[in-house]
Amino acid sequence: MIILFCPKCKYEYVKNVTKCPDCGVDLVEELTPDEDVITLEYNELITVFESLNPVDIAISKSILEDANIPYYAKNEAISSSFTGLGFAAIELQVGIKDVEAALEILKDLRDDNKL
Repeated sequence: MIILFCPKCKYEYVKNVTKCPDCGVDLVEELTPDEDVITLEYNELITVFESLNPVDIAISKSILEDANIPYYAKNEAISSSFTGLGFAAIELQVGIKDVEAALEILKDLRDDNKL
């Protein structure tokens, strides 16, 4: 059985389909690697800031964004579901290569926010 692919939307088709019904593009037998594909790799995350205060979290996020430091907000979904009940502090985590820079730029906020 020959499987054909749409080079635009990446859907696969079998049997007598030769043109993508969604894109109108001719199907191909093999997809070529995209230049736009992002390769993901494991990156250990380290907590550099944590708080129950949503204002402090927003300020910290803004500081990290201004420094172009990618971050993950651990427990953010849990905390937003239980606003004001204080079930879980939000932890801002960054990759190992960014820990030192993040700790430095968040130093003043961290000193004011000891949990």
